[in-house]
Amino acid sequence: MKFNQIFSASLLTAALFFAACGTTPPNPDQPGKPGTPTDTTQTNPGTEVTAITCAEAAALAEGTEVKVVGYVITPFSIADSKDGASKEQSAWLADDASASKGVIQAYYLTVTEEVTKGDKVECTGKIKYYKKGDDTTIEIVKPGTMTILEKGGSTTPTPSGDVIGAGTQDNPYTVADVKILNNANKGPHWVKGYIIGAIDGKALANATIGASTVETNFIIADAADETDPTAAIPVQLPAGFLRTSLNLNANPGNLKKEVMLYGTLEAYFSAPGVKNISKAYLDGKEVVEVIVDGGAKTIAEALAIIDALKEGETTKESYTIEGIVDEIGTKAEDLSKYGNVDFWLKDADGKKIKAFRTAAGPNKEKVTALPTAGATVKVYGPLMKYKDTKTNEIVPEIAYGYFVD
Repeated sequence: MKFNQIFSASLLTAALFFAACGTTPPNPDQPGKPGTPTDTTQTNPGTEVTAITCAEAAALAEGTEVKVVGYVITPFSIADSKDGASKEQSAWLADDASASKGVIQAYYLTVTEEVTKGDKVECTGKIKYYKKGDDTTIEIVKPGTMTILEKGGSTTPTPSGDVIGAGTQDNPYTVADVKILNNANKGPHWVKGYIIGAIDGKALANATIGASTVETNFIIADAADETDPTAAIPVQLPAGFLRTSLNLNANPGNLKKEVMLYGTLEAYFSAPGVKNISKAYLDGKEVVEVIVDGGAKTIAEALAIIDALKEGETTKESYTIEGIVDEIGTKAEDLSKYGNVDFWLKDADGKKIKAFRTAAGPNKEKVTALPTAGATVKVYGPLMKYKDTKTNEIVPEIAYGYFVD
């Protein structure tokens, strides 16, 4: 037999061997990446996928099928499947059982028994990137399973059992309660906890514990000395006096103080959270808006005050501004959704100021009808030097004011 015939026969034999084994011959010019085909990994439907670490999984492309082995850092959200035949659970996973933050999230995978903190688990599913604003969570999503390989020795199990609070002012929900409810009872309700840090545009697991320059949110926990951000829940701070009074950037002394909030239970930073706060107590004292009356000003006078402010700065004083209704930015069909109106006021010389999110009264009463173009109205509120991030233009505003007679 000639050499080329022997060589061809050898190749055929090798191919038949690999086919019989159900594998693909290794390619020395294309070494395998985590979770991708190698000489030990198969990608045909129903075949085995090599187990990889959480860090390797977090580096994979969306849609990649994976089997990930890691440790449960924060378990949460166990629920019945849609058909009621099984349980599904979510959990943050990491490669180190002692890690304080998760690397990747197992999202509603089928479980045969509830996982707890410290358990070593094996998860199957597909990689998905969940993006919400600047927040991105890398998830292992169903169809898939989460199986316990080794039980951990956690002394801090996931919140479970009955809710302790009632969501009332006398008996508010705890942070653990909010996690158990998992946005199932929107409310609004009262929730209490201790301010321990804030999220700077990342996931809850990566929140900063301690002082923060963030003003739009903070996180609260059931203990003032809590250091695990995933034991906390995120709270959205609405623009206005509540944000001004509560955020850690302007009020570093609020750190570790007890706070009680009246708001809705909604997902925030991909976790159970609190939004739409309308009332708050800090260390047992109600947070109220302190209004310093600056009197009546013409539009020209208001513009001069705003001109002297720094970008983004708002006056401590509120003023009564009278003018003619000019351009209206809010549509009539959106009033029921927002309850306030954006429009411009102008004077006889054509000078303009924007009335931003103007309410019907001092307690944020809802606006039910748009103002009439050409009508003369008065708006009461603080003045703000707002910079439009899209155009980089300065917009002079009466910020979050209300109509007055």
